[in-house]
Amino acid sequence: MVLYADGAVQLNYLDTPPLTGISLNRAWPLATVGVQVRGGRFFNQIACVAGEGSTQMTGVLPVSHQSIRIQPGEHY
Repeated sequence: MVLYADGAVQLNYLDTPPLTGISLNRAWPLATVGVQVRGGRFFNQIACVAGEGSTQMTGVLPVSHQSIRIQPGEHY
């Protein structure tokens, strides 16, 4: 994670678990990716996998060697 003076946050992923699908009889890794400030009152959620099934999945989990930069206006 990189914090910038202008308030931006960059999430850098070196190695992530392989993304597998339920259709392959394997569950997605349980994870939440994002940024929150002020005790969770403001947030930017990139992805969340709370369990098996598309109704418990939001967004797309990052993959190895991916960087996600979130600008200040996006989370507060």
